Amino acid sequence: MYEIKDVKEEELELISKLEKDLFLKNAWSFEQIKNEFKNKFSKILVIKKNNKILGYLIFRKVLDEIEILRIGIIKEYQNKKIGTYFLQKFIETFCYNKNINKIFLEVSVANKIAYNLYKKLGFKELSIRKNYYDDYIFNNKRDAIVMVKEFNN
Repeated sequence: MYEIKDVKEEELELISKLEKDLFLKNAWSFEQIKNEFKNKFSKILVIKKNNKILGYLIFRKVLDEIEILRIGIIKEYQNKKIGTYFLQKFIETFCYNKNINKIFLEVSVANKIAYNLYKKLGFKELSIRKNYYDDYIFNNKRDAIVMVKEFNN
């Protein structure tokens, strides 16, 4: 079965490598990841199976709101419902009955798989950030959809 744990500092290099593998030129740098690790409002979680990191989630909590900053599942484990499981457990653990009123995230208009997952988990479209992402494959910009999930705690 899967384990969800706080990342250890010695695992940050691996998270940085996964980030680069998944997000290419849009990846966060190791320094950005380390800054979030040190930020008292942020947390980095990993999902593991047999002690192998399969993915990570970086979020920031301020007062009664959470913003999911990054989420990634290594390529060979994508489309196996691990991301769904990870997000569901994250929401159960950090949001329900924890005085969290909203979770925010953003997703590229081109990322239909992630968008559909977020919709399935109860996120709704809030706004559009025009030309937010660089698309190096097509040499243009992509909009981001800002999404929110609200709770009645």
